Amino acid sequence: MTAAVAPVYATMVHQPNSTLYVSNIDWKIKKPLLRRALYSLFTRHGKVIEIIALRKEGLRGQAFVIFEDVQAATAALQVENGFKFFGK
Repeated sequence: MTAAVAPVYATMVHQPNSTLYVSNIDWKIKKPLLRRALYSLFTRHGKVIEIIALRKEGLRGQAFVIFEDVQAATAALQVENGFKFFGK
C-alpha cells in the first residue's frame, strides 16, 4: 500500500486550500523522524509552515502538512499522491 495524500477541504464546495491530509503512514515511525521526513518530502514543492502528526489512538498514521500557499499544496498533491513513504 502507498501513503495517500489528499487535500483537506474547508467547505463542501471543495475549494483547494493550503493544507494536505496524509494518511496510511506507518504508525510505528517515531514522531520526530516522521516530521523531518514529511518536511523533506514536501518542501520540494514550496514553503511548509507546519506539520501536524498526532500519535493518539485513532489518529496514528495520519498527518497534516500546511503550506504557505495553495499552489504549493496543489503541486505537492499532484506529484506525491501514491508516493511510497517508509514502505507504505
